[in-house]
Amino acid sequence: MRNKINFTRMNLNKMSIDSVATRFTNLKLHQCGIFLLALGVGVGFTGCYRSVAPNFYTLTPKITPLVSSNVKLIEVVPVSLPERLNTPLLVLQNSNGQSYMLDNQRWTSSLSNELQSGLSAGLQQKLGAIDVYNTGLTGGKASYTIATEFSRFDIVEHIDKTEVEVMAAWVIKRNESNKLNRQNTGEKEQKEYAQLNCRMSFKNKVIGQERNFLNIVSTYQKSLNKIIDAIATSTIAVDERKIPKIEGVMCS
Repeated sequence: MRNKINFTRMNLNKMSIDSVATRFTNLKLHQCGIFLLALGVGVGFTGCYRSVAPNFYTLTPKITPLVSSNVKLIEVVPVSLPERLNTPLLVLQNSNGQSYMLDNQRWTSSLSNELQSGLSAGLQQKLGAIDVYNTGLTGGKASYTIATEFSRFDIVEHIDKTEVEVMAAWVIKRNESNKLNRQNTGEKEQKEYAQLNCRMSFKNKVIGQERNFLNIVSTYQKSLNKIIDAIATSTIAVDERKIPKIEGVMCS
């Protein structure tokens, strides 16, 4: 009888162990199913994910032409720009000096190319002149080489405002044939007025919603317009052999 009882207990223990093992196996399979389901959802989300298409902007100046100008030929050479800004990506900077490149907000080309093409188009429109940089052909007429350096052209976010901060310098050099030089001016006057060096700095506040990039680009364009107006006035001064007087601009 005692042996029979022990045998029965062994069977019960075995059934209990089998039951526990079965439950444990079912639990593991259930957990594995949940994991695979979660993995499948993750893969599904990854498959449905699409990167956001970037927005592209260009610096198109809005210029009011001068009533009259004797400057007919200009040569706008590539601008100089710090490497930190010379990228197709818009770069934001905070008041602590930290910079952020915005992958989805871009210029149509590098910023230096945008500035050069904007200066060329704006000065041609302002002065009624032709940019001969790509051809070098002047037809024996006086031309004006314009070299511009931007040490700053930054979008800076402050606590209470966002501004475009600009520091620019430019050199205007008069180029004309020796025949025209001899006819129009003496040697001393030729050297004195053959080249003009100017610089200016200013800030333009972004109007409207500050994180609206159309507003930021519009402020960029207004800043470029201001530079174009100053360079155009400087070029006319060189043509007239004078030192220009422009508010906020220093020339020598």
